[in-house]
Amino acid sequence: MKRLISIMLCAILAFTAIPLSAFAAEEERTVVDSGVCGAQGDNLTWTLYDDGEIVISGEGEMMFYCISEKGLENSSPLIPPWYDHFEDIRVITVEEGVTGIGDDAFDYYPRAYYRVNLPKSLEYYYHGSFVASHADGTTLACSYAGSQADWRKVEKRSWTSLRLNIECTEVVEIKHRDPSYGWGISDNASDDTYYNGEEPEVYCRVVEHNSMPYGPLEKGDKEAMHVRYHMGENTDAKIVWETQGDACTMEVTEYSASGMPVEVEITAVTHGDFVVTAKLVAADGTVLCSDSADYSSYVREDMTFKEKVDEFFKETLGMAAWYLYMIRLLSLLIGMSIFG
Repeated sequence: MKRLISIMLCAILAFTAIPLSAFAAEEERTVVDSGVCGAQGDNLTWTLYDDGEIVISGEGEMMFYCISEKGLENSSPLIPPWYDHFEDIRVITVEEGVTGIGDDAFDYYPRAYYRVNLPKSLEYYYHGSFVASHADGTTLACSYAGSQADWRKVEKRSWTSLRLNIECTEVVEIKHRDPSYGWGISDNASDDTYYNGEEPEVYCRVVEHNSMPYGPLEKGDKEAMHVRYHMGENTDAKIVWETQGDACTMEVTEYSASGMPVEVEITAVTHGDFVVTAKLVAADGTVLCSDSADYSSYVREDMTFKEKVDEFFKETLGMAAWYLYMIRLLSLLIGMSIFG
């Protein structure tokens, strides 16, 4: 009896030692909706919480989905069951045990979610499982539980033809392409994937037109500048553009649906160097991150006397070096012709 009482007291003490905050944190989240989404029915379940996280749990593959107008009209089982909640989803978490993610599972534009958490158990996903990037520059961060070597074994599926029945409620035939491996969940391999469950970083990146600088601009030349950014949970953050130097002017040419200045156009106006910077600024004014691109504008009539002298000697020395090189090359050719 004493031993039993001791065990009961230990259990009570252990229970009371659990921080109340753990229960409070769980109580803070309310289930908005839930259901099943497995290829075999209830082998997978989904739960959407009021904080915007949707959690996929269970063992095995997800259902293959296909979003279409006719399917929506007919309440097709090929429509993801969380379709009406797409605008409320902020984070997608696929738990360990899930092996496959269906096509069109989260393919809704414009997406509201900014992060996907994927398990090491994942064996495949589809080209159309997610909307990875936006025209407004926001990117989707993917936190993968396995290593980069593990990710290279994950299959990215796509299909060449898909045939549904007339009601768009059933897949009649699907032909897949040869699978690819190790790609990102966007259309390319350079999207924002973090391995071993690492936390995604908040960032912004300045991208020149066609993603490559073309050297010094001449007076009147224009260059489009874009920004790619991931703000994570900082939903109130804003993009702020700045220029340093008097050699250019800047004009915002494109805003996102939320009013974010995602593209600017710079115009070279005088000779000199200048810097274009994009900053991701929190609501309280804190600069979360920034990125810059260096430019120079070549306008000869605006050059100072010293700059013109420097340019003259650079060009003269450059020509002299070129002539010297040609003389050495000709000498070598002559020597080879004479001595065989």
